[in-house]
Amino acid sequence: NANRVESDSDGGGAGLNLSNLRTSRISNNIVTGWKTWGILLKGGLNGDPSSSYNDIVNNTVYMSAISDAIAFELTGTGRNNSVFNNIFITQATAAFTVSTSALWGMISDHNILSSDDNQFVVDHDAGSPLSLSTWQSDYGQDGDSATIYISSLGNLLFSLNDGDLRARPGSIAIDTGTETKAPSKDYLDRFRPNGGTVDIGAYEYYAPSLPFSDTFNRSDNTDLGEEWVEQFNNIAIGGSKLVKVTTGMSSVATVAGLTASNVTLTADVDISGGGTASRTASLVARYTGPDDTNMYMGMIASNCGSPQLRIYRHIGSSLEVLKTVSIAQTTGTLQFEVVGNELNLYLDGVLKASVHDTEITGPGLVGVRLRDATIENFTATAAAVSKPGADLLPFSDDFDRSDNLHLGSPWAEEYGGF
Repeated sequence: NANRVESDSDGGGAGLNLSNLRTSRISNNIVTGWKTWGILLKGGLNGDPSSSYNDIVNNTVYMSAISDAIAFELTGTGRNNSVFNNIFITQATAAFTVSTSALWGMISDHNILSSDDNQFVVDHDAGSPLSLSTWQSDYGQDGDSATIYISSLGNLLFSLNDGDLRARPGSIAIDTGTETKAPSKDYLDRFRPNGGTVDIGAYEYYAPSLPFSDTFNRSDNTDLGEEWVEQFNNIAIGGSKLVKVTTGMSSVATVAGLTASNVTLTADVDISGGGTASRTASLVARYTGPDDTNMYMGMIASNCGSPQLRIYRHIGSSLEVLKTVSIAQTTGTLQFEVVGNELNLYLDGVLKASVHDTEITGPGLVGVRLRDATIENFTATAAAVSKPGADLLPFSDDFDRSDNLHLGSPWAEEYGGF
């Protein structure tokens, strides 16, 4: 249980080759890249009894593009085997094959299978591939299972090419399994279920929640990982930072499934590089999309080589600057606070820009937007709706603080400047 078995070989064999197995549970395994089988459960060797009374549950098998690979096969004369909550992906003839003699007492359901044609074969040597609907009607199996086309696998799992086989937000694997026979923890030793019911596959889906942080301290990759969704264009990880993929293109990424109305976002940003090229790094709040639209942005930007801080409102095709402040630096810790109708932008802990706006009320996703810049050490925390003195009477302010172009919280400059 809870193994990861990988192969990039062109040789035969199986990731998990199990013979004469009885009263066992095969669960939480991740099997990828094998040429012939992902999981092979067989029996009857050397006169021994076949594999019987086993539970094959919550496994993820991905056989990539190898032409004759079978994700799961049950063969021999075994009885009373259960096959629940598995993801069986192959681009071969069938994802799931079973010998006629092994059908006795077998129960299979709540699985996700993938191929561009048919998914099941009964009697591998002589049987013809069956569709899910035929398998259901002729054999009474997998009534609550589903299939997905190869071309749509990106909607199911995160990054097949990079081996990240966790469910994406909105995946059909989330909350569609059965608790029958399911292990109490997943491949990462996290409790299941996390939500309405258990998920299908080796991973249980855990949506990020506040507080959230990501240092990006991992190998360079064009995929940001399971906790991020690239909403517009592409962002990569390079040198433990978020970096551009294409020069001159703005890109947006949000934390997967993490929505909030009132939030404080921080990140270390760098728009240096010289010249007059436009470089921007932004913190994004109340994002509803799609693409590069419908959000608030707290931004540090180069303007013909002169750095500025800006607060933007982007609704549909309308991108409006709500506040602009010139600054002297191109690096630092950017902080964007969105609370109620108040938008505050800080640099290195100092409030630099503040504005009230009522157009985007939230909730929405949080994330980042960048163009030819870098971002690292991202955090998101819940922000208090009320601030001392902001909406309570009596209120007073003696303004006994350093000279500043900004009045500070809880003040908002509604018109002109103070």
